Amino acid sequence: FEKLITKDALLSIASLKKLSSKLDAWKYVQSHPSINDYGILAMDLNLGVALGAYYLDKDLVNIKQGSLIKYKIILSNGRETAELSASINAGEAPILQKPVFISKSESDSVITVEWVTLKRSSPDVMFGNVYAKEGNPAEFKFIQRVFANNDERSDTIHFNFTHLVHPGIQFQYFIKPTTIAIQEGPASDTIVATSINFATLDQPLSLKAIDTTNGIYLSWKLTQRTNARKSIIIERTSDINKSFTTIATLPATALSFIDFATQPSFTYYYRVRIATIANTILPPSSHVSANHKLINFSPEPPQNIIAKVQNNGVLVTWNKVMNPDIAGYFVKRNNGMDTIYESISLLVKETSFLDTTKLYGRNNYTYAVRSYTYSDMSSSLNYSSSIQVSNTIKPQGPSGNRAYTQPGIVHINWDDTKKIDDYISAFNVYRKIGGLKSEKLISTNDLNRAGFELIAKTTENDFTDKINETGNIHYAVTTKDIFGKESDIGFIQTIKGEMPYVAIPEQFSVRKTSKGVVIDWDVSIQEGVKSYIIYKRSATETSAVKLTTLEITKGSYLDSNVKNGILYYYSLSASGEFGISEISAEKFVKY
Repeated sequence: FEKLITKDALLSIASLKKLSSKLDAWKYVQSHPSINDYGILAMDLNLGVALGAYYLDKDLVNIKQGSLIKYKIILSNGRETAELSASINAGEAPILQKPVFISKSESDSVITVEWVTLKRSSPDVMFGNVYAKEGNPAEFKFIQRVFANNDERSDTIHFNFTHLVHPGIQFQYFIKPTTIAIQEGPASDTIVATSINFATLDQPLSLKAIDTTNGIYLSWKLTQRTNARKSIIIERTSDINKSFTTIATLPATALSFIDFATQPSFTYYYRVRIATIANTILPPSSHVSANHKLINFSPEPPQNIIAKVQNNGVLVTWNKVMNPDIAGYFVKRNNGMDTIYESISLLVKETSFLDTTKLYGRNNYTYAVRSYTYSDMSSSLNYSSSIQVSNTIKPQGPSGNRAYTQPGIVHINWDDTKKIDDYISAFNVYRKIGGLKSEKLISTNDLNRAGFELIAKTTENDFTDKINETGNIHYAVTTKDIFGKESDIGFIQTIKGEMPYVAIPEQFSVRKTSKGVVIDWDVSIQEGVKSYIIYKRSATETSAVKLTTLEITKGSYLDSNVKNGILYYYSLSASGEFGISEISAEKFVKY
């Protein structure tokens, strides 16, 4: 059987029938000899031959072309015999017509395509071989074989193809009809499909039209990140009751446009549309209007904005705008942590400004300058390159400290300062055992002089200290930033430690059974406990003796060394790295 089938046919059967191995697939074949039990795998010619559903006549490979070959097939079921016969001319080409594209469906994860051909024009068709390529200049590759579905009502044959895809990819497909022997016919025309749900693409938002010196300035927002847009189309009309016409086609990432072809005193109406990579155009945005006025002269922004760090601040300079209407300039500053530019100057008459603000040494600052006219018109902003001041600023220390103890353990936690300062990378935990003078401790040098030692570096805002100490324990925590700077002490937490001890096992009980006395208890979850000790005595004995020692995972023990009519007393203790617990109260049972 394996000599007749293709290499991975048994694995394909195992996958289709959800079997675990090739051996299970072979057992399935032995109990299911009909080709009808194999679904889409029936398209595998070699599998059909191996199952006896198809016959591959290799004896006639070199027969003379045009020879008439007749076949007789006898089906025997033990009761009656039916004869089937057919004939074929050697070398005769199969009759297969070129399929025609009917429809397609596109989404983020699935592309479906349907082709159709006439039954009477393709009497030999059995399957369709689908070829595809992803992008350019890739080559077409065979990706799937589909059934030729016969529609008796319309004398048509339909090929339905489904492709599971990743989002945002453009594919090209064509199909070739094939016979049962996988002889291919003429290819269909190539169709293009994209794995994008175009119906979900966003419209341009916040469309605005502003009159400027050179024309009407349009701007909009695109909130959705996608490669499904092919271009942005700008449409305009001077009469809202008439149709819009296209005046510009922009790149897909464009967010603004200036209409230079405007006439003064005319009102223009604008709207924006999205053209997709599927060569479709989405419905238009809402429209806006603007009127171009000759008096609306916005000044040019200043050029060559330069920011330099000096001893007394940051000096910002720029080139003078050569316009007699310029009244002065406004300077703004961005802290590098957000997109906001805050005003830091009044109207500056000169072409320089000294920023004496004490700046944060870890931020990258950018300056922007705009020009302003006597007619209350301002330019757009022009920007400097970013700069960083050299003064060293310590990060802020942590606050909100909390602590509690357990035997042998101290838990401390604090507010996560990283949430308010992106530059903070870790916390340092210091500890001192014993007395602490009332001196004021501020820096890490103060901690060292006071006898504190660094015991942990952590990125979390909590710490668990395993310590066997009953006296006062003092903790201090600092922050550290990505530049290696350490803050002053955020807090000092003093707490009294508890020595660890081993607790008595809980839920201790005894009961009589047919095989002896069963002793039960709850398995300890206390850290450091390693074993249990069971003690036993009879009613006539005054002191108990150790019966057995059990490992920590045990929670039950059977004492089979008992006699009828005797009253027994049992007790229990736990043992671990911190010693042996007290012995529990005795439990008794009469056997």
